[in-house]
Amino acid sequence: MEQKLTENVVTCLLLQLQELTSKFRNSQSSYIRQLNSREERSQKYFDNDDFTNVDLVSVSTDDRGNYVDTFDNFLQPVTNELDNKKSNLNHSYLYDDESTQQIDEDFQRPISKRMTKQQLLLFEEENTRVALSRDEEVTKIVKSIYDLNDIFKDLSQMVQEQGTVLDRIDYNVEQTQTKVSEGLRQLQRAEMYQRKNRKMCIIMVLAAVTLFMLLLLIFTKL
Repeated sequence: MEQKLTENVVTCLLLQLQELTSKFRNSQSSYIRQLNSREERSQKYFDNDDFTNVDLVSVSTDDRGNYVDTFDNFLQPVTNELDNKKSNLNHSYLYDDESTQQIDEDFQRPISKRMTKQQLLLFEEENTRVALSRDEEVTKIVKSIYDLNDIFKDLSQMVQEQGTVLDRIDYNVEQTQTKVSEGLRQLQRAEMYQRKNRKMCIIMVLAAVTLFMLLLLIFTKL
């Protein structure tokens, strides 16, 4: 009974883990699609040949359109208004700790030393590859979970089969015990009958001896 409860708990936890993993994969796939869409929208900024030849040192505050104050502004179209550059969007992005820390450090530097949009896009592409790699790892984990689920199902079936075999063995043992008890009773009856036969033999012998002595006494008197 305890083993069955343990198997039920394990199965329930596995199902919950599969559900959470599926939700995580859906969210991650949606995030990757968003990244790809942003990458396509950002690609138009690289169509201009002069974009990659920007001098970081000689740039002025009026030419800040090629730079970003925050990483969120990178995701917005470039405008000539400074207020639109400083607007923040409430989005969540998937980056590792090292990349996030590096980007934060770059944003704290002066404008002439900050990263260009192309460099930030490279970070975005790198994190896209990381997300895809993690998606593959999650897929492997889900596959392993399915394999474990199959193993637990096989174990459950084996336990049921062994339980059936044990029930049969128990039934056979009970039948053997019943037959042994019946055999013991038969032996006791046979022993009792044998004892009765011995008594009858002794009685017959004594009766014959008595008859012989009686005849002998009669003949001696004559």
